Amino acid sequence: MEPNRENIEDLMRRYGYEEDEAEAAYYLREAWNRFTRMYQEEAAFDAELEGILGVGGFPRTWMQMYLMSNVHPHFQALSSLLAKRVLGRNYPGGWGPGAAPTQEPE
Repeated sequence: MEPNRENIEDLMRRYGYEEDEAEAAYYLREAWNRFTRMYQEEAAFDAELEGILGVGGFPRTWMQMYLMSNVHPHFQALSSLLAKRVLGRNYPGGWGPGAAPTQEPE
């Protein structure tokens, strides 16, 4: 699969990624979308099958809970690693409010 160069350049511009980081973010998003689609299709099939068989169940709820508990944390961790790289590069001394400024006595 050839990456969409326009999307990768947009990621570089918006998030300050370097080329490799932007490609990693692009493929990470693609993988997340594919995982979601796979589980949505499986849940739709299960719901249809349960409707035919007359068996009750909650395939869509199960799918959402499974994605949120077993899949999403891993993608979030990888996205956080990319963000940490960019922040570390852009703010080598650290980032955040830092120490409060001190006033000299008059």
